[in-house]
Amino acid sequence: MPSKIDVRPSAYIYIVILLFLMPIKWILAWMFAAGFHETCHFIAVKLSGGEIHRVIIGLSGAKIECGPLSRTKSLFAVLSGPVGGLLPLLFARWIPRTALCCWLLSVYNLLPLLHLDGGRAIEILLGPKARAIQRISLILLSVGALYISFVLHFGLLPLSLIAILWLKNRNTPCKRSACKLQ
Repeated sequence: MPSKIDVRPSAYIYIVILLFLMPIKWILAWMFAAGFHETCHFIAVKLSGGEIHRVIIGLSGAKIECGPLSRTKSLFAVLSGPVGGLLPLLFARWIPRTALCCWLLSVYNLLPLLHLDGGRAIEILLGPKARAIQRISLILLSVGALYISFVLHFGLLPLSLIAILWLKNRNTPCKRSACKLQ
């Protein structure tokens, strides 16, 4: 059990905003998907013999802070969320909305960006070279968002999402002494 679960006020504000924008069935499916994703990380850290210090739930999602793990165990813990998030697809016939949310969350988290699981996996595998690959990925995603916004006429939503990703990726990656899983 983590010693501390920290729910930031921004998480409550985010839920209230979602209540105005989305049907409750989709919000519940998304919350289940996010909870299942983090549970997969939690189980992987525990199976790897790691110690979980705290869980932070905020506007940018949930983060699990744990003690140091070896490279192999860290990679296992980081990739367990997106891979485990694909399990509800087996039940898509009965829970299609939840399976879709789990699948979307898994695909999104595998993007090779600093604050996502894909970025952490690249950082674990490549070390210092990971920063360049993550920057190139963000630039390619930005070009794709420009194309989708202006050529395919999807409006400003893709550009807004890329702006959020740029803002999130200006932070430095995790220290090697402790892991953060999202």
